[in-house]
Amino acid sequence: MVPILAEDLKTANAVLAHYSIPKDKPKSYPSIRTSTRLAKEGLGYKIFAQVYNAIGGILPKDQLKKYPVAELKKGDLVAVEMAAKKCSTSGETAEHGSYDLKAVLLLRKGTAADEAGVENATTGPVKNAFSSSFYEKLNSAV
Repeated sequence: MVPILAEDLKTANAVLAHYSIPKDKPKSYPSIRTSTRLAKEGLGYKIFAQVYNAIGGILPKDQLKKYPVAELKKGDLVAVEMAAKKCSTSGETAEHGSYDLKAVLLLRKGTAADEAGVENATTGPVKNAFSSSFYEKLNSAV
């Protein structure tokens, strides 16, 4: 047996990331549609409340504290729990998946830099999914 070193884990992550990138660029990008059934409340709808604070770690939802949905901000790192409803490719130019939103788990509060990064990544047309520096870092790690 050989102990696993931090460098071994970095190399393994770099190899996984490298082989996770498709060789051919896709002709179209899949779209994801999410929805959830909201209960009516008066003239409007009840706010989605299945948001949990998982900053300390992901646990069963009954062991996590609820987190106010209004406090989620752009740049926060979240995991979403969804149930697949349907996938469709027939007669369409792109694959479409529909999912029912079950829960949102807050993993880390975003910083101002995170918010700026999200703003930059989501404004204007996206030309490349990964920057050239991503590939440079990937090649140098292996």
